[in-house]
Formats: sequence, C-alpha cells, structure tokens
Amino acid sequence: MSEAGPAAAANASAPERTECSCCRIQKAAEEIIALFVPPQPVNKHFHEARIEILRGIREMIDYRIEALSRANKAQGSRIVVE
Repeated sequence: MSEAGPAAAANASAPERTECSCCRIQKAAEEIIALFVPPQPVNKHFHEARIEILRGIREMIDYRIEALSRANKAQGSRIVVE
C-alpha cells in the first residue's frame, strides 16, 4: 500500500467540521434582514417621500413665522402735529 492510502483513509474517517452556533445564527439573521430590504425603486420612492415631508414641514414653519411676524409688528402711535 502507498503512503497516501493510510492518510486518505484517516481523513475519510474523521468527522466533518460543523459550523458553530454563532455562525448559523449570523447567517439566519442576515437572511431575515435581507427579506426586509426593499428593492431600489421602493427605496427611491421612500427617499423622495421623506424630502416632500420635510418640504411640507418647512412650509408650515415659514407660514407660522410669517403669521407671528405680522402679529408682532409694532402699531404706530399717533402724534398730533400742529
């Protein structure tokens, strides 16, 4: 028998390496997270929607600032000129 024969036989009888629990949990978590990642067109839509919401908030703030500015304008006082 050649020298490669006994070494090959020893490797064949060795148990296969299994993944540790942490590695299996990590793979499962990555698969679950991948299920919730939206496709690119959906991502683009959500991005544009966030921008529109912020623009709406900015308009509300600008409107409120303008209303407060008009309300706080000092009323002129009358001076009688002879």
